[in-house]
Amino acid sequence: MLIVNTDHRFMLSEHNWWGKMSMPDYEEISRTPLFVWDPTLGHAGERREQLVQTIDIAPTLLDYFGLRVPEDMLGRSLRAVIRDGESVHEYGIFGAFGSVINITDGRYVYMLAPADESLPAYEYTHMPTHMRARFSVEEMRSMELGGPFSFTKGCRVMKIRAGAGSNIGARRGKVPEGDYMLFDLETDPGQNTPIRDEAVVERMRAALKDILRQNDAPAELYERYGL
Repeated sequence: MLIVNTDHRFMLSEHNWWGKMSMPDYEEISRTPLFVWDPTLGHAGERREQLVQTIDIAPTLLDYFGLRVPEDMLGRSLRAVIRDGESVHEYGIFGAFGSVINITDGRYVYMLAPADESLPAYEYTHMPTHMRARFSVEEMRSMELGGPFSFTKGCRVMKIRAGAGSNIGARRGKVPEGDYMLFDLETDPGQNTPIRDEAVVERMRAALKDILRQNDAPAELYERYGL
């Protein structure tokens, strides 16, 4: 089989933004290309509207090649989506570390900023490296043991307070602290006009908390986002 996927997309002046680092995670950034060729079905030139995420790629490969999918994987095999358009997710979350957290059901996109950015955030890791550098001596001095989490196979991990090297200050655009933006992609696919709908917000917040629990998110994360 063949799978083609990308990390993220890029703003080319949409919403008056350029690039990918500071703005909210609009559809132009978060809706990434995904092409799957399943030679056992032979479907070609078809689209699927179901909500899927990159976490589904690993279980898809394991499923197709006859390997067991670990129970703690939250991704789902896309075999049923490819075959007949069966849904595998009701919601999906995405975002940037310590910044705006987003959830979608495929129609609505709810973008929630931290309720209090002065609260500490922590990195949990077995490998103390940032994207471009190792953790500094100063960062390592704050290290304590955290976990274990449901996905660390019983192993405890380093718990290190996030510093400048973690890029936690990279705010995702103009979602004010403690506030949110909500978009209805059905009526506003360009995400030009945020809406207020308390019923949808309540549902999205409940789903967000549920997914965080499924991911065994650390307790301080709920306080940081006012959940």
